[in-house]
Amino acid sequence: MMNFRAAGLTKTLLFSVLSIGFGSSFLYGFNIGVINTPQT
Repeated sequence: MMNFRAAGLTKTLLFSVLSIGFGSSFLYGFNIGVINTPQT
């Protein structure tokens, strides 16, 4: 088992990567929903 702290993977880095990943996918999905809304 590799020591994550020795590899430079800290809790802050992991949290940042996950939040950026989920945040960008949320914005992409939201924008696709806005573009594809039916026009009345």
